[in-house]
Parts: sequence; structure tokens; C-alpha cells
Amino acid sequence: MSVVFVDMTGSTELASQVDPERFREILAAFHGMVTEEAAWYGGVAERFIGDAVLVVFGVPSARDDDAVRAIRAALDIRERARDLCEDLGLRTPVEVRIGVLTGQVAVGTAEDRSIVIGAEVNLGARLQQAAAPGEILAGSSTRQLARDAVDFGESRTIEAKGFERAITAWPVLGLRQRIVDRRRIAFVNRRRELSLLNDVFDRAASRERAHLVTLLGEPGIGKSRVVTEFLAGLPEGTKVLAGRSSPFEEDVEFWPVAQMLHRQLGDDGAPPAADIEDRLRAAVAEWVDAGEVESAARRLGLALGLHDDGGDDSRYQLAEVRQGVLAMLAGLARSGPVVLVFEDLHQADPLLLDLIEQLVKEARKVPLLVVCVARWEFLEDRPTWAGGLPDAVTLWVEHLAPDHATRLAMSAGGLERAEAERVAAHAGGNPLFIIEITGMLHHEDGDPRPTGYGDGAGVALPATVQAVVAARIDQLSAPARELVRRASVFPRGRFDTDELSLIADPTPELLAEAENEELLQPDEEHPGVWRFRSDVLRDVAYDSLAKRERRRLHLRVADRLSEPELLDRYPRTIAFHLELAARASLDLNPDDRSIADRAVDALTRAGDVARRRIESRAAVDLYGRALALAGPESVWGVRESWIVSMLGEARYWLGDFDEAEARFRKAMALAEGDDRVTAHAARFLADITLTIRGDDALAAGLFERSLEAARRLGDPRVLARTLLMAGWVPYWRDRLDDAETLFQEALDVSRSGDVPDAWAEVRALVGLAGVTSPRGSEADVLTIAKDALATAEASGQQFSAAIAHQLVSASSCRMLELDEAIAHADTAVRIFRELGARWELASVLGDRGTAHRVAGRLDAAELDLREAFVLCRDLNERALVTWTASELVRTLAMQGDVGGARSVLTDPVARIAETEQGGSTALLYAESVTDLAEGDRPGARTRSVALLSAETGERQQPNRRAAAVWWTGSLFGPEAAGGERAIEEARDTLERNGWRLALREPQLVADLKVVATT
Repeated sequence: MSVVFVDMTGSTELASQVDPERFREILAAFHGMVTEEAAWYGGVAERFIGDAVLVVFGVPSARDDDAVRAIRAALDIRERARDLCEDLGLRTPVEVRIGVLTGQVAVGTAEDRSIVIGAEVNLGARLQQAAAPGEILAGSSTRQLARDAVDFGESRTIEAKGFERAITAWPVLGLRQRIVDRRRIAFVNRRRELSLLNDVFDRAASRERAHLVTLLGEPGIGKSRVVTEFLAGLPEGTKVLAGRSSPFEEDVEFWPVAQMLHRQLGDDGAPPAADIEDRLRAAVAEWVDAGEVESAARRLGLALGLHDDGGDDSRYQLAEVRQGVLAMLAGLARSGPVVLVFEDLHQADPLLLDLIEQLVKEARKVPLLVVCVARWEFLEDRPTWAGGLPDAVTLWVEHLAPDHATRLAMSAGGLERAEAERVAAHAGGNPLFIIEITGMLHHEDGDPRPTGYGDGAGVALPATVQAVVAARIDQLSAPARELVRRASVFPRGRFDTDELSLIADPTPELLAEAENEELLQPDEEHPGVWRFRSDVLRDVAYDSLAKRERRRLHLRVADRLSEPELLDRYPRTIAFHLELAARASLDLNPDDRSIADRAVDALTRAGDVARRRIESRAAVDLYGRALALAGPESVWGVRESWIVSMLGEARYWLGDFDEAEARFRKAMALAEGDDRVTAHAARFLADITLTIRGDDALAAGLFERSLEAARRLGDPRVLARTLLMAGWVPYWRDRLDDAETLFQEALDVSRSGDVPDAWAEVRALVGLAGVTSPRGSEADVLTIAKDALATAEASGQQFSAAIAHQLVSASSCRMLELDEAIAHADTAVRIFRELGARWELASVLGDRGTAHRVAGRLDAAELDLREAFVLCRDLNERALVTWTASELVRTLAMQGDVGGARSVLTDPVARIAETEQGGSTALLYAESVTDLAEGDRPGARTRSVALLSAETGERQQPNRRAAAVWWTGSLFGPEAAGGERAIEEARDTLERNGWRLALREPQLVADLKVVATT
């Protein structure tokens, strides 16, 4: 590394002339100036000794130009020291002596980082002592490394105290004129941003807790450069994983995470190699315990696009990927802190944004720093970003101050200060603008530009960065200029030479010319892949293409990608090229819709892929763009009605039910009897009508219409899903025979295809269990539930498996097999928590709470039921909330907390469904138990009789009716329940059908301790 010793001359004399406090202020200003100048070139002020400062270059990471950086810093420190006299109002000039030496030194750990020791350090101090005021002396090793960039004077020999031999010192005269390495432009004035990142990293590492930093700013402001410099200074042992968002990655929605995984596995991120799963499993084995390898590998495989069949459970992949990434991070963190970097977050899919926020929220015991970089408009689309997250910082990266912008121009273009000030002022402090202007000047006519702008008026500078880039493109040779312009048609500004060969002749010479002119650069990680150096460069190059040329180039690429072997691989990219070709074509000839029609079909197909992956916002965007190219609505037909219906489904999965409903109604109006559109739109519209609007009569009519269309259509998948949705209408109307018919047909259809439909099969079995339990043998229900579980586990569908586990749990509880019931409920709870399935979690927590209550574990029951009740409240839920509240009331009453029970009973949320059949009976049970706990047997008897009356109407549920008879008769005698014979028949029914829980319930409250109430 290189060390720089700086000593302020004349400090003793100055100290004798001013007040001690004033001298302390002067020293503080001197120390701050040296620290600031060193930091601009990557140096660190390690030690302050009175009026001397020790600066080190190469800590914590060495650079191959540290010696040059050290000398540049020394020159600037000397210049700034002279300005201090005027800045501080001093009469005595301030000069410095500086020594620079390069060699091996020892640096302390994080705990003693200020200790820098070694012979080279002492030699550097001797050089400083030998220097005259205003002189910079460098050692031989420093001269050897910097002689191509720095002019040195004649060497001289100095005696160094403490060393046997004299040493050679070389006076520094200055930097060589016009030696500018454009690949090593100085990092200027981002010390505050760097300091914040370093502080947050230290905090995350020391507290072993996830932290989030988001850097926002306009294009070219230097956000990525800040991150690059931050990463370069991280301590050894830190694991860094980086990924960049793009709307054009075809493989997976979590592309930045996939990039991180590909790099960890040592591949290039191309289509997964045959052994990718084995390599992933081997890597995961190093991160997690042996028993978790398979599940963690499967979850991370989803991030790589493995095991994703686009099935109905895809909406829960976010939670699965999150759990896999958490396992990976915890494993990596065993050997040191972890830093995740997400670039271009403004282009990220909302699912990825959700993933990042949840990672930060859940990685509470991992030394993790997540750094996100986005353009300023990001918060317009995501105003709640990081809201409610602790340890989260969002920072706006500002323009450079005038002096710092001038320094950047001097570094990037090798300009004199006056010239650099003019460039900096013109660029307004935007680093990209400064770099592009200096690049234009530096490369003008293919040779470095001489110092100065020419005449006194100066050379005219372009008004915008776009104009600068256009001028630089125009400086290329004609073949290279044509190559750069044609390359701009590729999305992301990234392409390989094979792709570029479709529309240009990418010879090595032309690519080298474009690289030398700083327009294109090779991708270091992917041989043969090139990209524009920035989005601005790509946009300007594209704008220079004539519309006929754009149309021709986009069509040529789209036609190649549309060939059979590539068609399924690049749906979104094909749509992109056809869309832009269509826009250019319509501008040239609005009457020619041939390309526009191709673009509509391609955008729809890409939207279908996104919708199946539950990338709902991306699907909304793609469908909307398809409709925008479809012409006026007056000419829309069946094709457009299908797109509108698909747009409605995407809105449905986003929870935007009003907008979804409007789209479905519009689709049905446009469809003109098309069975595919009608089956789809009517099914989802019926579900909204039933579950959101609560109109089961209207829903029944819509389901009937959907079923008729689905049967005519003859698509088993469509028919099965329509039957499954439709079956719940007669179920909630207590027409169990009709519901069973629909669920059985759904089961038959799901098993009839060449490829079994496991998702629909599990749901059909759930429906059949639901209609069997109230009126048949619970043993049969348990058999159905275990069949559903086996099907779900064989398919690898975690969500379906959790539903089946809950079904087994509920059936086992009714049969009083409580240990098995709780074990299956535990599994379902774990999976639903991991998947973020809150409604299903509330449901299974209620079931587990019941099992705990019956088992006598009342505290555990209360915890589960309270959490379930809160979830129902948060979800504004109707189907579960009243039953859940009733179970909580029964538990509290059995604990003797009658006040708590009454408080829940009077909560309006708890009584949302009290007028509905299931809700009213659940409340009557709960109120009866509460009355018993208060010693009000007449009140309890009245409610139980009302319960019995409600269950003995026209309902087709003999087990529930028998349970009500047994409850009432056991607690209040035969007369209340219709006589001894009625009680005996009820007991026989419950025993025969395995409803042992119903037989036990009266015993649980018969001996309730009466609680005194006021």
C-alpha cells in the first residue's frame, strides 16, 4: 500500500501568535481538509499527530493505481493548504511537507484499525521530514509505480534516522499532461453516502440484524458508482451477492435473485444446465442442516425457474422463494456478514419488491445489509417502500457541488481548472453529463484534445447529455456508427454477438472502436455478450434510427425469435420487438395493421405467461399494451374480449375486485357467445358476486352460465375449476346433494386427463369431505382427507398439502384423535405461515385452537384463537370470523374469564355472520357456555333449545342435528331435547359416524366453576 505523511510547516510559530482555542480550530480545519482530499482518491486518514496526518491508500482493499492516487492527493493537499490561509483569515501562509512511500505495512483489525506499522511507515515519515516547505518527496517504489503518470525531478539521497542506509527521494513536479485513464475516473465527493453505507453495514454486522439502504436519484447521478466504491472497501470475509432487475428476463420473475444464485453456483445464468439441480443441492447442503436440504433446494430452485409449472399454487411461490433465500443467507452468514445489492429496482416486478421487504423484515438474526438502487421515479410507483420496516434508510443522491464537479471534470478529461469549471457548470453537477462531455472532448477526432478550448469564447458545449452522446456517436467511423445504432434495438441495451449478427456485422474491429469511444463495453461475466455503457447511450442511439429502419430491425429480430425452437423461450422479448415495430409501422401507414395484429397476439401471449406465474402487475401491463394496439373499441371482437377477461383475472389476483368485475362484465358483453370467454369471465364474476358481494342467488346464475359454456368448450381444466367454484353455492345453501354432485364431477374431470390435475383433485376431495362430514361417516372423511394429502404431497404442491393437512386435522379432531389432529395442524400452520396465506392460517389456527381446548390445553387454545380472530379482523373476513370468535368465547369461559368472553361476544366484528346458519349456531353454543360459567342455567337452556331448533330445520346435516340434541339433552335433560328416545338416537348417530368430539363437548362444560359476576 501507499502511505502519505503530511506535516504543516510553521505551526509552532503560528501557535505562538493565536489564541489556543483559535489554533485548535485551525488544526481541525487542516485535518478535515487533508481527510477530505484523501477521501476523493480513495485514501483513509489513519492517524493525526499534532499538526501531522498519516494517510493510507490500499485499506481495506488495494488498487493497482494506489501510488498514483496517493500522489494526486498529495498535490491537491498542497494546493488546498495554501488556500487555507485565505479561508481562515491567517496572516502567516500555510505550507506543507509531504512524503509518499509505497511498500508493505501491517494494518490492525477492526478493533485497532488506527495502528499502521512497519519500516515503510517510518521511511515515509523520514521523507516528509526531509522535504522542504511546499515540497512532495516520493520513494523509489512509488516513483516506479507512478512514473507513467507523474513527472519527477532529479533524485537526491537523504539520511534517514534509525536506518543503516541512506534512502533515495524523488521530488514530485506534477502530473503528466493529458494522461487520462478513462477507466479509472476519480470517485468524487460521495463521502457522506459512503459513510452512511459503511455505518449501516457496521451496525448490521455488529447487531446481526438485517438492514436496508435504498439509494435514489436521477439517471447518471452516480448511484451505482457509490455502491461500487462501498463494495470495494468491505472487509475480508464479507459475502456480496448482486443482481439487476429487468422487465425482459424471460426465465423467472425473481431474476436478480436468480443471478445471485447462478454466481454462487459458478455458472453464467444461461438456460439451466442439466446438472443445475445437483449443483444447487450440493451448495444448499453447505448452508442448511441435512434434514432441510431438499426443501431449501426446491425453494431456491423456484427462483431459478425450476419446478415452476405455472399451476394454480404459483401465487405462493413468493413465500417459498423467500424461505429458501432466508435459509441461504443464514448459511452464508455463518462465515461473515452478507451484502445483497439490487440494481435498477425501478424495473423490478412487484413480487420481487415484496420479497425484498419481507426478507429484511424476517432476517432479524442475520448480519445482512440489503442495498437497493433505483431511479427517482421509483417512489412514485411504490410510495410505501420500506414503510414500517425498522433499520431502513432511503437516501436521495444529490448533484455534485460546483467544486467537486470541477474536480471530476479534471480527473475525467485531464482538463485545466478553468476548462473543468466551465464543463462542470454546464453539466449542472450531473456526473454522467460531465463524463460524457469530457469523453467527447477527449476522443474528438480520435486523438486526445489539446489543453484549452481554443479561442477566448470557448468551444460550444452541447445543451443536453443526449446531444453530447449524439455527437460522440457521430464521431465514429460509418460502419461503427451503424453498428451502435442497430445494437440499440435490443431491450436492456444488452446483446450477444450472435443476436447482433442478425442485423449487423459485429467485427472485432468495430466492437473495439465502439468500446474505445466508451459507447459499448463487454460483459465481464459472460464472454461474447456486450452492452451499452448506460441506458442514456442506448436511448440516444435508438432515437437516431429512422422509423422504417426501426421497423425493419425489430421485425428481423422478432422473426428469428419466433422460430419454433425459440418461440416458447422468449415471449416477452418477441412482444417487445413486435410492439415497437408496430408503433413505427402505424406511424408510417395507419391503415396497415398486419404488424400491429402480430404485436397484439404476442403481447397477449406474454401476458398469459405472466398471469400463470401470478406476475399480476406485469400481466396487467402487457394486456393493457395489447389492447392499446388493438384499435378503437368499436372494432373489438372475440380476441379483444379474451384479453379483457384475462386483464380482469390479473386484477382479481391483485385484489382489485371493482376493476376486475368491470372487466369481466365488459368481456362478457364483447364475447357474443364465445364459450371460452364466457366460461372464464362468468366463473370469476360469480366468485366475486358470491364471496365479495354476498349475493348467492346472482352468483348461482352466473355459475350456471359458466358451467354451460365450459361443458361446450370441452377443456377439462376449465370445467374442473368452474365445477369447484360452483359447488360452494349449493353447499352454503344447505343443498349438500347438489354440492356433492358438482364436487364429484370435478374430481372425475380432474382425474380424466392424460396428465392428472392434482390441484383440482385436492380441492375436489376437500369439497367432498365438506359435504360428507355433516351427514356421513367421519372415518370416510378421514380417508378422503388422507387421499387428498397423498395427492398433494406427490405433486409437490406445498399449499395444497397444507390444505390437506388441515383437512386431516379437523377430521381427526372430530374423532377425538387429538394428538394426530394437533400434529397435522402444526404442519399446516407452519406452511401457511411460510407462504403468507393469512386466510388459511386463520382457519387452521382456529381448528388447532379447538383441538387444544378439547385436550384441556386452554392457554394454548387461547393463543391460537386470539391470533386467528385478529387475522379475521385484519382481513375483513366473513366466513370464519364468527365461528372463530365463538370458539374463543368457549375457551375463555372454560378458563373462568367470563368478562373476556362477554367482551368478545359484544364485539361487532364477532357477530358479522350471526344471521347466517353456521354463524348463528356457533354463537348459540358460545353464549350457552358463557351463561353456564355465570351460573345462569335458565339462560343457557334457552339458548341450547334455540340451537336445537336451528339445527333441526330443513338442513341435510344429521350429524350436526344429533350434536345439538346430545348437547341440549346432556346438559338440560330429555325434556329440553325432545325426550329420551331423541337423545338415544342422537348418541347412536354420533357414535356410528365417529363424531366423538360432539359426544365429549357436554362433559367439558358440565362441571364449569361458576364465576361470580356483577
